[in-house]
Amino acid sequence: MAYLSAVSSLDNVIQYEIDDPTQTIGGAGGGANAQAQALLNRTKYIYDNFFNRLTQTLDNVPEGTSYKRIQAAIADALNGGSYKGNLMPYTGMMKSGTVTSTNSTTPQSTGINVNAYEYAKDVLLMLSGHNATGDATYTALYHLRFGYDGNYWQATLLSAQSPGGGTDNKFALSVVSGVLHINTTSAINFRWTALGNYTL
Repeated sequence: MAYLSAVSSLDNVIQYEIDDPTQTIGGAGGGANAQAQALLNRTKYIYDNFFNRLTQTLDNVPEGTSYKRIQAAIADALNGGSYKGNLMPYTGMMKSGTVTSTNSTTPQSTGINVNAYEYAKDVLLMLSGHNATGDATYTALYHLRFGYDGNYWQATLLSAQSPGGGTDNKFALSVVSGVLHINTTSAINFRWTALGNYTL
């Protein structure tokens, strides 16, 4: 007995009518094998294309598709400094700012309201700075928790690093009129970035 050979194609599966004489003809290409052959071919087509897709990435999406056009437009806007969208899931989940050494020792507003209203907010605050000559770098990482009103907030220092591998923390946090402020214990230039689990 011979076996059917699969060809990778999306063949139509025919429907036999009661009076169709070709359904009783066997052999290669015979009507009796046509439905089985079509299903075998379709199965091979699906199998071949499924395993080909496992090696595909978004980089392999053909040029000219909507996905590629959108990605190119975003890249152009980012490179040109004019991108107005937000790469975070919710608008305003990330805020950042810079402070110069002339102002760093007095509390500087981040614009982040510590009143979480109906939701508690968790914020990851990253700080990085250096002295005026640039030869001493300081970093700190905080976890912040804001409560349901401006009276409750807490800051947990997760890590700090100072010159020579020390753990001296130059950064101080405070709340002024319900808004988070940052200052330093000595004059340094620094940048801060806050990532929240909700709009900041």
